[in-house]
Amino acid sequence: MKKININIYDIFVLLIILYTFSTFFYQLAPSLNAILGLVFSFIVFLIYSTCLRKRDVFIIVPIVFYLLVSVLEGEKPGIFFSHTVHLVTTVLFLWKLTDRVVLKKLDNSLTKLRTFIVGAITFISVTNIVMLISGRFNSTNLGSVVFLGMSSSSHTLASISCMALIFLLNAFKHRKMTAAFIFNSISLIAIIIASGARSYLAVLLVVIYCYYNQKIRYLRYYKLITIGLIIVGVILFINSNMYERFIATYNNEYIASNRLAAMSSGRLSWWELDLRHFGSYSLINKLFGRGNEYVFQFNKSAYGLYIWAHNDFIQLLMAYGIFGFLLYIIVLGQSIRNFYTRENRAFAIIVLLTIISIAFLNGFFTQQHMVFFIVLMILLQEKPYEGADTGTRRLAPRGKSLTT
Repeated sequence: MKKININIYDIFVLLIILYTFSTFFYQLAPSLNAILGLVFSFIVFLIYSTCLRKRDVFIIVPIVFYLLVSVLEGEKPGIFFSHTVHLVTTVLFLWKLTDRVVLKKLDNSLTKLRTFIVGAITFISVTNIVMLISGRFNSTNLGSVVFLGMSSSSHTLASISCMALIFLLNAFKHRKMTAAFIFNSISLIAIIIASGARSYLAVLLVVIYCYYNQKIRYLRYYKLITIGLIIVGVILFINSNMYERFIATYNNEYIASNRLAAMSSGRLSWWELDLRHFGSYSLINKLFGRGNEYVFQFNKSAYGLYIWAHNDFIQLLMAYGIFGFLLYIIVLGQSIRNFYTRENRAFAIIVLLTIISIAFLNGFFTQQHMVFFIVLMILLQEKPYEGADTGTRRLAPRGKSLTT
């Protein structure tokens, strides 16, 4: 009997598969995602315990310090424990991605478990397309109908679909496209557009670029195919729920007092309030923040909504202060700097801009699947390990060499 060898990186990939399921079908088990988030935190701890480097201390010590200070500043620190766990886990894991050994082991596990990945995404695509066609899993938001499926919200559905697309692309890295790959890709893109989640349009464009970079540009008539896909994409978008949402929010006078703020679903209004209030902080609060709970309380009193900032940078300034904000920037910058090489510098810049756009528009560290999304994007550039079964080798475009 063949021995099954499972390591911590295999468990991490299996966790992403399970998390994808639980997010798409959130309504069946609402508490499962929180449990998986804690498991992810534990896996990050195990990864550090197996490959702790001296430089890791320089990131661990300040995290522990400013978190203790920010918790002491909060009136009820236990209420928003999940925000703190997500932030710490994201910062620690992104920092660990600067370790090439960790990246290589994660890529090896993706290759090993590709059959499970493709099978899971195929099941998700089929079930969600059936729900979309049935028309019984829609929701009305700001006067427009959007597809919700069994997820918690249309934004969550769009973001997890973007992650699933990159997950699928990793599974077919260095392999030929198959009917399953094409069906799943089209299905997931249709789900994103039907969700009406406008803030993930930029992320979808990044995903499409990744598909072009990994697959489309290696086709014989790739220029003609690209033009055709752009024309079809524009036509579908104009007739989609997402386009309707743009029009609905632009014309909705109840969201905000001006058109630009309305287009942002009110974000610009409360961002301005939050930043003005941060300017009134005492020096100690500006340095260390006032905890996550305080941001929710302030937005409730100032804007009438019990919400967080919906912007990583503003949330970090208010909750963790300038020190917490700078630590977050350093970790993001170092992760991309390590990934940046002459061969993939354009892709590295795209990854950085993707993180910034997600963090700025809707929050990065608060959405675990967006963290997975970035990890999977980075892994797209990893070369197969020696002896890996990658199927048919890719061919470079005519007149070009294959550098990735």
